Amino acid sequence: MKFSIKLQLLAVATLIASACLISCNNTKDASEANEAHVAYEIKKFENNPYLAEVWWGEDYDSIAAIETLNKKYNQPAEAGGCSSWHKGDFHGRNIDWMMRDYATIIVHMPKGKSVKYASVSLLAGNPIGVKSLLDENTSIPEKVRNVLAAAVVDGMNEKGVVINHNIVPYDGAPYETNGDIASVMVCRYVLDNCATAKEAVELLGSKNVTQAVVKLAHDYSHFMISDPTCSYVVEWVNGKFVATEFKSDGNGNYISPKGQKAIMTNYFVAMAEEYGLGTNEFFKNHEVGAGVERTRTIDEMLPSANTVEDHLEICKAVWYKQFCEGKTNWMTENSGLYGYDKEQGKAYYTHKGEKIMLENDDVYAAAQKFFESQDAKDYYADFLANGNTISPTNNYWFTQHSVVYDIKNLKGYLIMQEGLFCKDVVTFGIE
Repeated sequence: MKFSIKLQLLAVATLIASACLISCNNTKDASEANEAHVAYEIKKFENNPYLAEVWWGEDYDSIAAIETLNKKYNQPAEAGGCSSWHKGDFHGRNIDWMMRDYATIIVHMPKGKSVKYASVSLLAGNPIGVKSLLDENTSIPEKVRNVLAAAVVDGMNEKGVVINHNIVPYDGAPYETNGDIASVMVCRYVLDNCATAKEAVELLGSKNVTQAVVKLAHDYSHFMISDPTCSYVVEWVNGKFVATEFKSDGNGNYISPKGQKAIMTNYFVAMAEEYGLGTNEFFKNHEVGAGVERTRTIDEMLPSANTVEDHLEICKAVWYKQFCEGKTNWMTENSGLYGYDKEQGKAYYTHKGEKIMLENDDVYAAAQKFFESQDAKDYYADFLANGNTISPTNNYWFTQHSVVYDIKNLKGYLIMQEGLFCKDVVTFGIE
């Protein structure tokens, strides 16, 4: 078959490939009709400077990517938040980063010498998805092609397998430092090689995965993997591989053995399964488990989410700008600034670098104390004053992209950067 990009009111342009037909629709794109797509050429979106797409060639070398990322992935990294969920035919996802000039690239990957299944995925964040890459190049430089293709953060393949990468702020536990594959290329590895979510779990369980983000930012990687029948969250908790399965209840919901919905933010889902999400035992054993409030928001909205538009509304509800606009409290986003002192048996929050002990062990109350402190208010004052806008000196959270994958129809629906630059929904997919 052949690859193509199809634009509304424009003719179809093609690139010869070996897998399936992938399309992208956006009425604001400046591409010319009948323009043939060249492998690795950067296609830019006229009204969205932070979005582009690239059609990869068949010569992608996964072995070279593994070797490069395992041995040389040492660029500075910043922490990320992120949310994801699965209900019915839809897998939704926000990717959250510190505010920088990040760009998202739609990566179209055909079958090739080291790729079993064609896919479409998204590349974003530091250090690779910077806007300067788009501004300074008309095509992807040869020396970074394998690395860029490997380091995608979410995507979907032709078999309907969807995967996304989130982080857990967690430090001190043992982790693999010289494994078979770096955590930053797990999404690419699964998309290339797996026809079902269960197959992905079995494959990852057989590999030693280097926690590359731990080495860079003291954060663990974990992944949500969905297909038309189920979901899994795969994690490495205290050095051990754990997969939490979410089975269909026949009504569009995917539920764990302990009754959790298929939702993943920034805590170990396996610990929520063991202790109960947001319980005091959960926080005592997982002091820096973040994103509990986002999970609760998603959980409340999922029962009525039946369409793409419904799932995009969930994305918007947990955009990071809501932290400052007050739609919900994001107490646990300050993970590491509160906790539980095991020696004293008390919860604490920090103030000017010192522990302020509570008279009880209520860790969530300690999170709330920090959230309400003058320290927190001062930290976000200029962000509020500037209306949540991106600036070179602004380090605060924002949602880099939101995407809803339609597993049944093999399509994705993308909103860039909280709609700051382009409110249109960009549609892409596998046909």
